[in-house]
Amino acid sequence: MAGSVVDPALPALDAVMDPERLSSLFGRPVAAAHVRYKPGVSVVARLSGSDGPAWIAGYSRSQDSKLAKTFKRAEQQGVQLESAELPEAPGHLLVSGPLALDGKLHRALAGTGLLSGRAGEIDVLNYNPHRRLVAAFGQRAQRRVAKVTAGPARVHADMLRRLQGAGIPVLEQQSSGDGADAGPEGAEARHAVYYPWFGDTDLQRLHQQDQGAAEKGQPDSLALAAEAGRFLALLHTQPPWAGPDLLQLPRAGEGDTGADAKVPAPGHIAMPGLQKLAANTGQLVPAAVERLDHAADLLTIRLRRPGRAGFVHGDFSADQILVGNEGLRIIDLDRFGYGAVVSDLGCFAAVELLDTGTGTLTAALLEGYQEGQRGRSGAGLDADELNVWTACHLFSRILEPFRACEPDWRQHILDRLARIEGMLA
Repeated sequence: MAGSVVDPALPALDAVMDPERLSSLFGRPVAAAHVRYKPGVSVVARLSGSDGPAWIAGYSRSQDSKLAKTFKRAEQQGVQLESAELPEAPGHLLVSGPLALDGKLHRALAGTGLLSGRAGEIDVLNYNPHRRLVAAFGQRAQRRVAKVTAGPARVHADMLRRLQGAGIPVLEQQSSGDGADAGPEGAEARHAVYYPWFGDTDLQRLHQQDQGAAEKGQPDSLALAAEAGRFLALLHTQPPWAGPDLLQLPRAGEGDTGADAKVPAPGHIAMPGLQKLAANTGQLVPAAVERLDHAADLLTIRLRRPGRAGFVHGDFSADQILVGNEGLRIIDLDRFGYGAVVSDLGCFAAVELLDTGTGTLTAALLEGYQEGQRGRSGAGLDADELNVWTACHLFSRILEPFRACEPDWRQHILDRLARIEGMLA
């Protein structure tokens, strides 16, 4: 059997990472992203092509039973799966199928009616195989967004109402059909939650599209970033959510190497998660093992410094701020918690650095944040603390080039590591 450059036990991985080879195997232009990889076991990814998103999976021969279950489920539903045998590895298959047969989401999706036509035409906004599907459906005032997840929803409708009552612009959960409020117990029990459609863009895209937006009578991205900073300062003053028991978040890098490589919400951080993420990354880039371990150790030490605690978003960035005629809305609080508030600012800064290489929006956000803090005890920003949290969130995203199947993903990982090392020097 021909060996795999990345994982000899899983030759399917190399095919998934190579769009030209993948397109040749399936006979049409396709590309993979959102890779989830378990060394020696499996690779699952989103497959994108002209006919919309699907999933693609490859397993080691020891996992043939999982493939058999997938084929059986497809047969029961009358769906034809696509499969391609790897010429250099007889018996190793790549299999692709529709969203309705996603191995972790199929039951939750079946209950929503999103894929059966019951909800009408849908627009898939985000699909992360085995984790989540976000889709818009409905028209005009009835347009909604459904978020379907493999695990139960963490964000409770009552929590969002409480934040709204405190003056924080978040979206309230709705029912799937008539726009009525979701029941107070429904959000935690279901794997699907619904929100009203809001606006036409987010702060990240607005800033990218037109630096001169204010001159054209369009929203000014820097002014909106400052406004978001003021609301974030208010969010950080909120008491902990004391509703239904919080679900335990995974540690950073725990489980499959392609898992959501993000540090859990502050207050839930288990420091060994950084070392686990370093180890997972080192499996893919062996030459950087010592550097990765050293960076993880430095972050672990420097994150132990005491800092101001509060209610945190947990994954705060410019693309989590929707922009519309009625102002802005902060979304996706799935990683909320209670912990170091500077983590949210570091997350915002890290995402902008990766997206544009600059800190223009971050500077505006920080200005608004400091305005929102004035008069509050314990307020003020520690530049070193912000720098360390920014480095932490860069580290938590170090596997993104691999998961996105970027052609030079190893070098891009090394580039991110070098930036982190520079910040920690």
